[in-house]
Amino acid sequence: MENARFSLQIGHADRMSTPAISNADMVEIQLRKWMARGYVLNATLRPTYSHPFVPAGDTVVAEIIDRAGQGVFFTTNGFTLPGRGFIPYADIVAADWISTRPDRLRRKREDFDHIELSLRDGSSVTLTDIEQAVFPLLRFFQWMIRRRKHAG
Repeated sequence: MENARFSLQIGHADRMSTPAISNADMVEIQLRKWMARGYVLNATLRPTYSHPFVPAGDTVVAEIIDRAGQGVFFTTNGFTLPGRGFIPYADIVAADWISTRPDRLRRKREDFDHIELSLRDGSSVTLTDIEQAVFPLLRFFQWMIRRRKHAG
């Protein structure tokens, strides 16, 4: 009887689905973890202000202040990039730490806080000078791209 109850519990657990995590939730989760450890000091979660490049109706999840003092706003649907405007998450097809250039490891000391993002139109953009926020954001972008590829 004990074994029958156990197998029913396993069967029930198998039918349970994993909760869907949105891009906005994952940005916040990754930044919150790194902030709690004391690594990321240039981020504000759920700021009460916005940015002109954030589309109307989009919610700001986090702001990262780069080394030049400019804000990079992460929203439910994308992020702002100084000098470029708003980049939708749906346009990102690849994310590389530092860059895709062959000499990237020689530039590791200067460019450690850069993420090169390949976009679906064949162009690329680079998040630069975001200090230690580079690591949770890189994890977020890689998670998002992997999830999209597995979804079909």
